[in-house]
Amino acid sequence: AFSEVTAEPASRWEHELSEDEIGWVEWHCRDLMPEFGYEPRLCARALLHFAKPIRGERPPEYLKSRAYSIRDAWIRS
Repeated sequence: AFSEVTAEPASRWEHELSEDEIGWVEWHCRDLMPEFGYEPRLCARALLHFAKPIRGERPPEYLKSRAYSIRDAWIRS
């Protein structure tokens, strides 16, 4: 049964994700991260993190996720 929330799993990503994967997450979530207690690890968004496929991402997933990213950016602006 569920009994408590610990901080350990919430910070586990810091040791399991590559810099490129962190860059991908920050590309999409950077503006909201401080609201949830996370400070961005990278100094700024980099186009490389948007364009480079992340570990295990297949071509159809790559195209779909980038299309959604562009759509979401267009909707927000």
